[in-house]
Amino acid sequence: MGSQKIDKLFSDELSLYADLDKLISTYTSSFCAEILAQIQTLQKEVANIQRQQAAEIQALCDNIDFEKEHPLFFNFINRIDFSNLEIPETKYLCYLSIYKLLRKATGQALISNLCHHLTENQKIIMRNSKDQSIYVKEFDFYHPEIDEDNTLVVAGEQGSIIPIIDFIAFGHELIHILHRLLDFKFNTKHDFKLSDNNPKHWLYLGSFLEPELSPKPGEYATIESSRHTLNGMSENKIRADFGLPLRGAWRTVKLGDFTELDKYLYFVKKIKNGALFSTKEKLEIPLMFFDRKSRRPEKVSSAKEEEDFTISQSKPLSLYSFCSIL
Repeated sequence: MGSQKIDKLFSDELSLYADLDKLISTYTSSFCAEILAQIQTLQKEVANIQRQQAAEIQALCDNIDFEKEHPLFFNFINRIDFSNLEIPETKYLCYLSIYKLLRKATGQALISNLCHHLTENQKIIMRNSKDQSIYVKEFDFYHPEIDEDNTLVVAGEQGSIIPIIDFIAFGHELIHILHRLLDFKFNTKHDFKLSDNNPKHWLYLGSFLEPELSPKPGEYATIESSRHTLNGMSENKIRADFGLPLRGAWRTVKLGDFTELDKYLYFVKKIKNGALFSTKEKLEIPLMFFDRKSRRPEKVSSAKEEEDFTISQSKPLSLYSFCSIL
């Protein structure tokens, strides 16, 4: 009963994400400053609704009836150590993400499995993140404040650009923790390799400079599902539960950072289309992603000496590959 208000606010929040998707799609095809301003206004609305929900969940946690109705919620928050948080609001943002995840089957399965596999002496330690990202290190879970000024985006499964959503990112990191508890080993050779004719794997690199040394099979499994995860548990399965667009890459970028976004879009479009990279582009890709002042490569001539190659070639690129063509 007491959760009706928070459920209504959550429904409104999901509607805002649908509007945000449309605006981001328009902006990334036009780079119109007016559209970016609309996105920023919408982001502030999302932040405001999140603050209202956090206040509601704080009040509900003192309600005995709410506790009786949501035993798994209270079981799980008791497995988390919040004592290291410097910003009190963060605790209730975490509560909020857990409550949202428990609204659907995949989130329920995820949190139920975490409760089952965490031992009596194991706790997830919540800490404040100094940047905008939600991330984990072992069992330390880093959570940022609400950021209403920046929108983190990532490539969607269909090649569109979609926003990173806080409670989905929270679930993503919980899947990492479950993988750790179950001692999953991600074998690049069998589970994720750049030579298996799947161009999308190139969107799961830790570094574009030496990709075969830094693939992210754990991220691929966490985002898009894997034989390792219980019943295909993944970020995308959580997204599908809530009718949200599916994610198709690991690396994120700030929507308002024009230079980085421009390069990101260029790279994603190339990969999603299975397009060719020219010799010049092969040389410029490292600079493109490590030098913030650099812009994306311009079109190059199709001279005969240009050696084009597909991104799904049998041998992955390396620093040596970039240099050996000189």
